[in-house]
Amino acid sequence: MAGVIYLYDISAKRWQGSTARNFEVFEKLCGQAAARKVVLVTTMWEQVNKAVGEKRERELKDEYWKGMIKHGSAVHRGNLDQMAAQDTVDFLLAKEAMYPLQIQKELGEINRALQDTEAVRFLSDALQELLKSREEATPILRSAADDPAATQRALENDNQIRSVLQEISVKGRLEIPQRLLRLFGRDN
Repeated sequence: MAGVIYLYDISAKRWQGSTARNFEVFEKLCGQAAARKVVLVTTMWEQVNKAVGEKRERELKDEYWKGMIKHGSAVHRGNLDQMAAQDTVDFLLAKEAMYPLQIQKELGEINRALQDTEAVRFLSDALQELLKSREEATPILRSAADDPAATQRALENDNQIRSVLQEISVKGRLEIPQRLLRLFGRDN
């Protein structure tokens, strides 16, 4: 493998929870050693005002992508031009040999089970954090049943938990207890 290309829609208004979590999983899958063979590509520039896009790109570089860039990842702008895509691929091909991705090392060289990899542990920790938050919120919600804001927060928390459960079951193909799935309205 010559490298990895991560695509991000620059026209997205903000870096949301699921986007951040997906990128963190991506970081765990790649690992620090392979980061220099990753190109972070912003797309959809034609859908956003140039100044707004540049501000978002700066925020991505300074905040969210900082760790990957620190370890050697490059940032490119993608557009509808086929030449830009070819430039990104050529950039990766011109670099030295690919280090194995973290997930490849863990599954192959270290012989870890999938559920013991950094990426799946990250998702599992995120789920545990959300479950703890839900447990802490339950008594408060029962006492504030008529509070629309509290109800909305509870629904958002449950949606986050459902999202993490979905990511774990799809990406990790792990066995999630049916009881836990039913608790959040998702039966397999």
